[in-house]
Amino acid sequence: MAITAFHAPRIDAALRFRSATTPDLTPAHDMRAQALIALLRSFAPTGDGRRSLWIGASRGTLDEFAATMHGNETDLPLFFPRDVRDDAELASMFHALYPDDERWYRIDATLSHSEAIIRIDDGFSIRLSPGNDGAPGDADADMLLDWLLAGVEECVRRCTQGTYDALIRERLPYDMRFGTMSRRDYLRLASDADAYVHRLAAQSEARRFATLADAGGFRSGLAAVPFDVMTLRRYAGICRIGYEALGLPAPIADGSTVGGATGISAGDADTDALAWLERYGDPRGRVPRGFDVDSPEAFAALADDRRGDVRTWNVRPGPGFEWMALMPVREDGGWSFVVDSAAYPMCAETVPFALALLDAGVPVEVDDASRVAAAVLGTDRIGVVPRYVTPSRREQARFFGPEVGDVVQMPAEGRERFVGMVDWLDPEPVHLLPAP
Repeated sequence: MAITAFHAPRIDAALRFRSATTPDLTPAHDMRAQALIALLRSFAPTGDGRRSLWIGASRGTLDEFAATMHGNETDLPLFFPRDVRDDAELASMFHALYPDDERWYRIDATLSHSEAIIRIDDGFSIRLSPGNDGAPGDADADMLLDWLLAGVEECVRRCTQGTYDALIRERLPYDMRFGTMSRRDYLRLASDADAYVHRLAAQSEARRFATLADAGGFRSGLAAVPFDVMTLRRYAGICRIGYEALGLPAPIADGSTVGGATGISAGDADTDALAWLERYGDPRGRVPRGFDVDSPEAFAALADDRRGDVRTWNVRPGPGFEWMALMPVREDGGWSFVVDSAAYPMCAETVPFALALLDAGVPVEVDDASRVAAAVLGTDRIGVVPRYVTPSRREQARFFGPEVGDVVQMPAEGRERFVGMVDWLDPEPVHLLPAP
């Protein structure tokens, strides 16, 4: 199934030249593009309208890899280092980047009446449309279109024979598959993450947190904070309670100001909680200069205006550009708060943060608290995603398979041991539409 005329290093090089706008490539709508659209229309779409399949490419030889690295092309791949010292180092790099004889790519196509949007490994995008003129002499575009056309033709042929799905189950590498594993098994390989979680959340705290989550709530009758006393300064004071529970150091006096034009310096951290929020909150969500931090009306307007902008309420950074947030919630009698945790292992910070707020009498709940508790205690299962999927809360929510607490990729080291710990899911079947 690997299309041996096209080599993975050259394909990977072409896919890394991304456009500043979407799509990345708009080739001419020639006979090749029209044939590709016609072939893609023969596949049965999934529930969300995609036509999906896998195409392989040979990794080629070491000499071909070297030619890609050191050739005289003006589009020399930027991801290759330029200071390879000898043939042994070159060979080592080749086998590290391409450990298998072939490399596989996920192809997703969305078709409209006359055009197609093709995504390769859920990233690089190509639009085939009658309005495209293309760029003359674009060798990368020609190579990618030829490779796609040959690969889709081969897929149609094998689907017609009824052999494609069996081939994919046999040859699709594990780093392109979905699977699940117990978190405890995963932590045997990721000891650093395990140590971080245990340092942040003691087992007694984690069990108390889990008990509250199982009971269905944290507030235990705590009343909302009245509207007429809730200000941004008070919100910062609530955050400070959580920050101190995490053991974070007080902001250091450095002459910076906090809260825009309020004139509160970081040196006033002992007396004003705004310095803590300035130090540890998301800088993208800071209030505008001149904001009245002591006005309940201003806080209410901020909460109402920025309900869709969670950055205002981001309090601690997490993996993958995600943050833990402390969201204000308007109720009939005042304000309560919801902690939205970051991804693992930073979700462990949710435990001491939320418990400290609860013990201080803050009306707080934790979003999806049972999931957080299971992750911290190591009692859940996690998902394994292909190499082209960036682990995140979004990918955890849309995981292909059973519900999981988090998602991870196959590690670069210890792969044989890792593979044996995972319950691998069969790839999605690929079907052709019935003949008209």
